[in-house]
Amino acid sequence: MLSGNGGSILSGEEEQFRFIDLSIEPFKNTDDDLLQFITKPGFTSACLCDSDYTAAQNTKLGKYIQDDSSLKDTPFFLSSEGYKVYDTSYNPGKEEILPFTTLLPAWKMWFGEGFFQYIPKGKVLSFPHALEIKEYPSGIVYVQLFEDVAASNSEAARAAQWAWRRWLDFDGLVKKY
Repeated sequence: MLSGNGGSILSGEEEQFRFIDLSIEPFKNTDDDLLQFITKPGFTSACLCDSDYTAAQNTKLGKYIQDDSSLKDTPFFLSSEGYKVYDTSYNPGKEEILPFTTLLPAWKMWFGEGFFQYIPKGKVLSFPHALEIKEYPSGIVYVQLFEDVAASNSEAARAAQWAWRRWLDFDGLVKKY
């Protein structure tokens, strides 16, 4: 995941996962500006996402969620303390942590050679529901799922997230790895 000032994560396989403080503002840079930070040997994946939306999609305990509007269709039960406990398996924006990367159906995503050791590049390039897909000369593949990061909870964005999850078979990858 790419994030601004304060610590960012790029996953790669030069040795282990690399944690890098990019000290950039990813939402104020162009995609080509960001590409210079991720074009490294062993690069696996990176993404840009709405962190509030992603946090809500991945948090089971409602007492930690500021805005639960993206969880309106998520099944839950009330804890003995009276707060909601969500079943996040129904959320399209839920991330899956694998040994080689974190899968997250995000607004914008980049995939490198480390990713393609596990998921064929052709599979990523042939996804039919992306707003944009392109391959850079470095071999990194860029995927933009939907138009606006601020609309991550829109019906269209959620549909694109579900389609991406199914296309790459997130559930199968979690079981396999």
